[in-house]
Amino acid sequence: MRTFHSYGPVDSTEHYCVDRKELLNQCTRQLVGSIEKGGHYFTIWGARQTGKTWIVEQSVNKISRQYKDQFRVAYLSMQGFANDEQTNLSERFFEYWPRLIEDEFHLKTGKITSWNEWLDLFNKQRGIFDTPVILLIDEFDKLHTQLINQLVSLFREMYLKRNNYYLHGLALIGVRSVLGVDNKSGSPFNIQRSLHIENLSFDEVKNMFDQYHEESKQNIEDDVVKNLFEKTQGQPGLVGWFGELLTEKYNQESDQPINMKLWNRVYLKACEVEHNNTVRNIITKARDEYRTDVIKLFTDAGIHFSFDYNSSRVSNWKWQG
Repeated sequence: MRTFHSYGPVDSTEHYCVDRKELLNQCTRQLVGSIEKGGHYFTIWGARQTGKTWIVEQSVNKISRQYKDQFRVAYLSMQGFANDEQTNLSERFFEYWPRLIEDEFHLKTGKITSWNEWLDLFNKQRGIFDTPVILLIDEFDKLHTQLINQLVSLFREMYLKRNNYYLHGLALIGVRSVLGVDNKSGSPFNIQRSLHIENLSFDEVKNMFDQYHEESKQNIEDDVVKNLFEKTQGQPGLVGWFGELLTEKYNQESDQPINMKLWNRVYLKACEVEHNNTVRNIITKARDEYRTDVIKLFTDAGIHFSFDYNSSRVSNWKWQG
C-alpha cells in the first residue's frame, strides 16, 4: 500500500499524489516552443515543497521520451555551489560547472577561465554540443547576485543570437521569480511565461485522501479533509505531512474512521510537538530578516505556538497552519 510523503519528489508508485498534467504540459510546451525557431527562456517558481522538482523531473522525462534525439535535455542544480564564500565567485563557478555538464551530458568542457569561454560551450561553431540543448537550472536564486546578473546577461546574448547557439530552451527554478529577473528591461525572461507552481486545490487534496481510502478501506470524515485543507491551504509538503501523521503515526485504530477527534489531536501535536522542515524554515526566516513583519502578521492569531525561541518577542507570535 502506498503512503503519504512530505519531503522530496513524490513517486506515484509509492506515494499518494495527483497528476498535475496542465502544469507539466505548460512547462514542456514552453521549453520546446518551436522546433525550428527555439523554445522559451522562463522561470519556474513557488514556495518550498510545492512540487517544483517533480514538475522539472517529469518535464525532462517527457521531452526525452517524446523528442528522443532531437534535444539534449538536462536538469542541473546550483545546490552544491557554496555561496558563503564571497570571493573568487567566477573562478569557483568555472570549477563547478564542468562537473555538472560531465555528469548530465557525459561531455568534457575543458578548463574554463573566462565568461567568454563559458559562453562558447553553447556556440554552434566552437562549442561542445551538436544538438539543441534544453536546460532546467534549479536553486538559481541561491546564487550570488553578481553571478545571477552575469549569467542572465549571457543567456540574453544567446537568446538574441539564437542562430549562433544551441541553447534551445531554458528554465530557471527557485522559490521566487528569480530575484526579479522577469522584470529586467531587455531580459529574455518574459514575465508572462513565468510558471508559478501553486498549492494544491481542495479537490486535489480530497483526491489524495480518496486514494488512501480506496487502498486502505479506512474511512475519513469529510470534515477532516476540509479542516486539513483550511489549515494548510493545500501546501503540498504540509498536506503530505498531515497525511503521514493522520494515517500512520497517530492512526492507532486503523479499523476505525479517521474522525475529527483524531484530527484535533494531530493538529495540536503538529502545532506544539512535531517538527517539520517547512515550519522550521519559516521559523529561521522569521527570527532574522522578517522578524518585524511576522510579529505584525501573527500577534492576533488564536492558536498557541510552542516552539522555544531565543527572543521573547518572537515567542509571542502564533501559527495558523
